[in-house]
Amino acid sequence: MNPEQYLQLVATQICENFAPNDPTGSMTAAKVGYLVRRTVPEPSSAFGFLKFKDALIELERRGLVRLGPNSKGALAVWRLAGEAAEAVAGGPPVAPFAPVSLRPSRFLRPPVWSAFVSQFPEGERLFNKVSGELRLGRAGDAEPNDDWAKIDSLDIDAQREDSRAFLLEEGRQDDPSLLAAIESPRWYSDLPAALRAIDRALEGKWKRHRSRWVIAHVEKWCGENGISHALVFQQAAPSRHALSSPPGIRSGGDLKEHLLAALRRMSTGQLLALRIPAKHLVEVLRPDLLAE
Repeated sequence: MNPEQYLQLVATQICENFAPNDPTGSMTAAKVGYLVRRTVPEPSSAFGFLKFKDALIELERRGLVRLGPNSKGALAVWRLAGEAAEAVAGGPPVAPFAPVSLRPSRFLRPPVWSAFVSQFPEGERLFNKVSGELRLGRAGDAEPNDDWAKIDSLDIDAQREDSRAFLLEEGRQDDPSLLAAIESPRWYSDLPAALRAIDRALEGKWKRHRSRWVIAHVEKWCGENGISHALVFQQAAPSRHALSSPPGIRSGGDLKEHLLAALRRMSTGQLLALRIPAKHLVEVLRPDLLAE
């Protein structure tokens, strides 16, 4: 079986077994993977897809299905109606096979990641659409203006369900040590440790899986709230060579513009933590004092 035939099998299983029990009309990716495994016991990596999710991503790229978090936050598949659905069920894929990315190309800012996956602190979580400032642990007193968006953090049960879906993809859904790690209070650190004890490469695959899953949820939230991705994602880390000689910076003036651009991306709280000479603050905030 080649990659095209495998994709056709996945698409057919989606169409023939689609029985949504979610209010949003989807079926979980984990269920699709289980159905495919009943027909083809080999892992998706045997057909050119490092993870089963990568096969689903390829089907989405071709416009045959849609992926995203369901109402519980688990990765889900939506079957497309009309001609697209008929193409999935009755014929070969409509576009040639193309390799898909096996690792996330972007990473969330650490505070944003924690705001979406951590259960602490308790209380409302707000994100400033303009500055990217985070306010966690609030008591529900929402801001009076439209610059703030409420963060829909990922439910702990949904996070564990996604981890079990990963184990299913890797054929380790019955491993007692891994299942126990998922159910532990500190599952987010116990699971990678348990995976590392088996194989460091397996731990790395889980981290990439988890990162892509969380990013999908955050991107959906950004779209619903009109938030720029530039506020939630980290900038690419420069190489050591770039640090000593940044590309595109030819003068001190260029460097100053880059630094000012970086400052504009910082939240008010981050700016207040910087040490700025008092003279410059007075010149900007109270120039009248200098004139006396």
